[in-house]
Amino acid sequence: MNGERVIEFYLDGRSGVSPYMQLVQQVRRAMRLGLLVDGDQLPTVKDVVAKVAINPNTVLKAYRELFHPAERFWLFQGIETALFVALAVLLLLAAVHWVRRRIS
Repeated sequence: MNGERVIEFYLDGRSGVSPYMQLVQQVRRAMRLGLLVDGDQLPTVKDVVAKVAINPNTVLKAYRELFHPAERFWLFQGIETALFVALAVLLLLAAVHWVRRRIS
């Protein structure tokens, strides 16, 4: 297996979650747990279709969701939001300080 990490997908028809979202959630869970890391290859669409008996378009939809650019940079979005909030608070504090100096 060359030290390569492999994920085995499974579907739960009773979960109430769409099949494509189940695949997405399984990959995200595996990454959170360190079972997959960025750069690991996911199984081919053909392999997933053969093992899980699912429509190839469903697998493609899941893979597109996983590799959407906004999804890959969610960490940076959080950092940008934190920076924006911090700068807004600093600006507010500077404005309050300026007003207080003008009043006194």
